[in-house]
Amino acid sequence: MNRKTVSDELSCQKEAFNVPEDVHYLNCAYMSPLPRV
Repeated sequence: MNRKTVSDELSCQKEAFNVPEDVHYLNCAYMSPLPRV
């Protein structure tokens, strides 16, 4: 059985985006749901 890891499937794709150097993008999609307030 050939198992792939996340690093095998996803490589750095920084060149595909035009984000200014002084802007920080935080991808929170992998985090758990937000608690109820």
